[in-house]
Amino acid sequence: MRNISRGKARVAFIAVVVVFSVALMGAAFAGSAAAQQTTTVNGTSGDTIQDAVNNASDDEVIQITDDTYDETVTFDSNLTNITIKAKDEANPPKITGGIKIADDVSDLAIKNINLSGSAGAARTFNIGGGSVKNVTFDGVAFDGGNTQDVAIYGNAFEGDVTLNEVTVADYTGDNWGIVYVSTNNGLEDVTLSGSTVQN
Repeated sequence: MRNISRGKARVAFIAVVVVFSVALMGAAFAGSAAAQQTTTVNGTSGDTIQDAVNNASDDEVIQITDDTYDETVTFDSNLTNITIKAKDEANPPKITGGIKIADDVSDLAIKNINLSGSAGAARTFNIGGGSVKNVTFDGVAFDGGNTQDVAIYGNAFEGDVTLNEVTVADYTGDNWGIVYVSTNNGLEDVTLSGSTVQN
């Protein structure tokens, strides 16, 4: 009898340990999901995209409401897995000062945004002082206004560069061409699909 009772006690103890372990794993997964943050930038409320980027941490989505943002968005800190996208894909916001990469950024996605203007040296997306490892432009419209030189410029691309459903128009391309993608550090693939590049 004593052995049976101990056996039952062991089974009950193991069951409690398993249930407790599963509960802890569930809490850990819930904590991971909660750690991914979405920040909404609302231009009509006076929000700036730059403030959202300055306060961003890894694994963050910055969604932008339909508005015109007269600013240059500068990445000047090391960030990983950042997405900047339109809150409403049917109404893309406009960033009129381009995007500048001034530090090392990896896994950057820019989705359904209209980009124009210069982020330095007449370049709308400009790597100046940093690098980008794995960048995706999805549904982005670049407008050079016949005054900007290059839509996408950088000599510090790494990993993959993907342009999907991208429109590039009205760039002069005088010095570097309309899109200039180069590297010293391991560019792997450049993928262009469903996109239009025109002067």
